[in-house]
Amino acid sequence: MPQQTRTVVDPLEFRFCEVGGISGNVEVDISGRECRTPSRRPFPPCIRLGAVDAKILEARALLKQRYQEQCDIKLQRNEFHNDVIHRLPHEILSHIFCFCMQDGTPTTVSYKARRSPCGLRAKPTGFTLSEVCQRWARIARSTPQLWTRVSIKIHRRSVPLYAQITSEWLARTGSLPLTLDIYQPIGWTTRKSELSNFDATPIFATINKHSSRWQTVYACVHSSFLCLLRGDGSGAPLLRKLHISTIDRTVPVFTLTNSVPRPTHVSLNRGRIDSMLVAWDAVTHITVTYHLLPLPEVLQLFVQLCQHANNLVECTIESIYSSNIEDITAPPQSLMFCSLRSLHIQSNNVPAVIIDALTVPALSKVYIEAPLDALSAMVVRSGCMLTSLTIQDPGSGTDGLIELLENTPLLEKLSVDRTYIDDSFYACLTSTAFFDPANSRNSFLPCLSSLTLVSTASFEWEGIPPIFLSEPENPDWHRRPLLKFWLDIADPDDLRKLDWDVLEPVDPEVIASLKFKDSGVDIRICDSTKVPLF
Repeated sequence: MPQQTRTVVDPLEFRFCEVGGISGNVEVDISGRECRTPSRRPFPPCIRLGAVDAKILEARALLKQRYQEQCDIKLQRNEFHNDVIHRLPHEILSHIFCFCMQDGTPTTVSYKARRSPCGLRAKPTGFTLSEVCQRWARIARSTPQLWTRVSIKIHRRSVPLYAQITSEWLARTGSLPLTLDIYQPIGWTTRKSELSNFDATPIFATINKHSSRWQTVYACVHSSFLCLLRGDGSGAPLLRKLHISTIDRTVPVFTLTNSVPRPTHVSLNRGRIDSMLVAWDAVTHITVTYHLLPLPEVLQLFVQLCQHANNLVECTIESIYSSNIEDITAPPQSLMFCSLRSLHIQSNNVPAVIIDALTVPALSKVYIEAPLDALSAMVVRSGCMLTSLTIQDPGSGTDGLIELLENTPLLEKLSVDRTYIDDSFYACLTSTAFFDPANSRNSFLPCLSSLTLVSTASFEWEGIPPIFLSEPENPDWHRRPLLKFWLDIADPDDLRKLDWDVLEPVDPEVIASLKFKDSGVDIRICDSTKVPLF
């Protein structure tokens, strides 16, 4: 009987790996690394697995090399490709890239879209174009126009990094004018202990080096940082738009070293005229926003504007606190604004004493909530010709509204909110729907093209269609060019919703007579829930 050959089995072949081990039926370490037993001998399966892993790494390195070779060959092929975009000269592509920028939108080094006073901060256009290919990246980096609008974040954790990024960014702009949006992230606490340990000087030093090229500056930072925005001593001759705000609710102070800038547009949040060292005689547009500003200070603001900014064209004052009217004292003389064309005062019922102090002969656009009799007296006293009027006066009625409108023969856009309007107003519009072109100045609203009303249903619906459907007494007369009529039915006290289920039903014949969209008139009649009548 032949002797059977016995197979010698290595006892280590069937021992558990002490490095990886087995947990149940699941191997813990599957890396393929060579393990060592207490006798310093590797297990055979681990040796074989390690060899396979080494081959995989070699294959991956070779594949990566082949991909790189493929990209290099494609880049060389693009030089001879028939596609027109690859054959355009660098100068043409650079010019096309400039059209990719969104007007007025600052780009940000944080790569995230954020809201700012100048719009939505967007990802830099230059970065987006640079991601297409290497050629586009080279052209984008050498196109200064792509980098002239930038948002700069003041952050306590990365001052050196942001200072370096800002410096490299601005270096790409060449000598072009700059639009800067300097801000602090929302939610950053401003405790004194944190501010004392935070030095933003490196970032502002970089910004100040380019003050001679500042064209638009938006700054919304802590007041202790705003004082660092001082320029390089050579002035800011190109500065035209200046928007200053603080996040700590203190009065912002803005001064440049050895110079007084001459911006034309100024926007202040909680600011004062005497805290801004600018040439106010050059300012034509101003927006002042306050948090609960008492009315006496509003009047004082107008006095300061009349004294220092006598070339104003547009004036907007927002968020006024309606304090006790008895605390307001009329100024000793009338406040004359010879160039003012647009006046926007957002407040709850501006008192007559402020309106009575103004004389505005060039005024053409008004947005205000004030007594209509005082506003009518201002129009007559100033001799101005309004073309756009948005008014609110819960205390006035239809007679006061008609009296005001009789003094605005050139009015084109009218918006009336929270003012009692009855049938007499619609009857007046109907009786004057046609006018003699030779005597248009004495007609009632002959130029009115847009009418928006928010009113109670204190009128008869039958009085609306004749405004558009009446016939002229003289065939040579012209029809009023009213092409937009929007009416919202609302409760004057905002105590309840007036929907069509609550309001009295409208005659179907009236509704049918208003459906004449072929005439080009935009008619929209809604209840307080914005549900249209038809």
